[in-house]
Amino acid sequence: MTPASVVIATIPPAFAILVEIFNPISEDLIRASMQRDLVRHGLGNNSQAVTDTVTKAACGAVEVSGLAPTLIAVFTSGFGIFHDYASLVLIMIYVLTLAAVVLVVIRFLGGQTFYEIEDTRQARVILGRTVTLPWSGSKAIGRLIFFLNGLLIALILIAYCALEHPWEPLLKALGFS
Repeated sequence: MTPASVVIATIPPAFAILVEIFNPISEDLIRASMQRDLVRHGLGNNSQAVTDTVTKAACGAVEVSGLAPTLIAVFTSGFGIFHDYASLVLIMIYVLTLAAVVLVVIRFLGGQTFYEIEDTRQARVILGRTVTLPWSGSKAIGRLIFFLNGLLIALILIAYCALEHPWEPLLKALGFS
């Protein structure tokens, strides 16, 4: 594995993080658009409940669609490693990580509408205890996107360090070997 392969492998998750950071669709933008649409259809300002509901549903949909770059990163980030170093153990770890990521996302979002994703603070059973996340759905999904992509970058760097020992030339240059 070369440093270039490591860089290539970290591009998809890094890109997914950037997409999440610079997502141009915000709740304020969706709310303003919804209010303009309601005025255009003659519903005026008497429909705050409709505006709130549709805004939350749209925010949930936007955040779920933001998972697409993360899933693409999950599928493609391992190819940089496997291009140079095809190890059965490494491939198994990668496939198990991929399966875990998909199962976490499906479990987190399963059975909810876009409105429920945005409006509800998620309660999850972790080690037999029910834990309610402090964020609503879209904030939790945003944090999940950061975590999963950070995990992928960490796995790539750990694999590189474990397989190539990049610190050895530095240690030799410093006279430690």
